[in-house]
Amino acid sequence: MKVYRLPIVLPRIEYDLGSAELRDLAIKDLDNLVEVLETNPDLRIQLRSHTDFRSSDEFNKDLSLKRAQACVDYLIQNGIDESRLEPIGMGESEPLTLTEDRNGFMKGDVFTKEFIEGIRSRRKRELAHQMNRRTDFKQIESDPEDAKLYGEY
Repeated sequence: MKVYRLPIVLPRIEYDLGSAELRDLAIKDLDNLVEVLETNPDLRIQLRSHTDFRSSDEFNKDLSLKRAQACVDYLIQNGIDESRLEPIGMGESEPLTLTEDRNGFMKGDVFTKEFIEGIRSRRKRELAHQMNRRTDFKQIESDPEDAKLYGEY
């Protein structure tokens, strides 16, 4: 299976500390994703969930998988075939890298433990943790013939 393209961050699929529960804003974004998937019936995606670094690696890996599965379950409940969805728990292994200026942070900032611990403002530090607790998705394919359409081979 080949994964291609950059992950697309769904801006409002964020989570409370230690929780996999979907927030109201996350549900709105997932509803938009349902529309995209219905419009593109051959599209398959990985839902990759992330945590901040404040718990153990094992806890974070488990929590991130629960977050990804919560998104997948919601999409399935809304008519998307589970064979098109792959939940992946990233834990804290892939800190957010900003692709644009956002919330007082600069394009290119990488939200590592060292970066966040260096933030003086408690409010801004918590915001950085929140931005790391997210789900993004990547388009995947399993048929090499499909990949030719995208110039991958």
